[in-house]
Amino acid sequence: MLFYFYLLFPSVFFLAALTLGLITPGYNPVKEPISMLAVAPDGIWQTLNFIICGFFIFLLGFQIQRLHSPILIKKLVSNTIALVGIFLILLGFFPTDRSFMPTTLNGVIHLLLFILIVATFLIGELIAGIKMFNNNRFYASYSLLSFALSLVAVILMLAYQGYLGIFQRIFVATIIFWFTLSPLVIKQK
Repeated sequence: MLFYFYLLFPSVFFLAALTLGLITPGYNPVKEPISMLAVAPDGIWQTLNFIICGFFIFLLGFQIQRLHSPILIKKLVSNTIALVGIFLILLGFFPTDRSFMPTTLNGVIHLLLFILIVATFLIGELIAGIKMFNNNRFYASYSLLSFALSLVAVILMLAYQGYLGIFQRIFVATIIFWFTLSPLVIKQK
């Protein structure tokens, strides 16, 4: 039962950030990244979103370890999810700077944590897609497609900074779907 409870939190994170982005005065979700919500006047809510959802996403990673399934894919998915959960928690403690470019130590740490989330997730998707190709072609194809979409979203985040917010949300949505589907696939094994 805890498994399904934890499975809700990637979506809770996304929906909370989406809602906060829509109700925060002066915030533009098309142009600004999610992290800017944490330095807005009511930024405590996004900070709590990072910490609380990160904690439950981390626990989801551990819960996956308890499932009976092929050891390699279980470890890969659980470690990917747990690491992203840890990085989200840390994002809550190291808020971004008010400008897009980091000017403080907190801002630099925040940016590095985001880069770690991107790298961890992309590597997890790619390896899952490659390693599962002979066992579960649907899941492998989905992971590889998710990897491609995630990579395109990251490239667009870098190339079109004026639309950073929308491309970051596309990237986060791919994380949410992969974090939801992967444990369900593993649970069925």
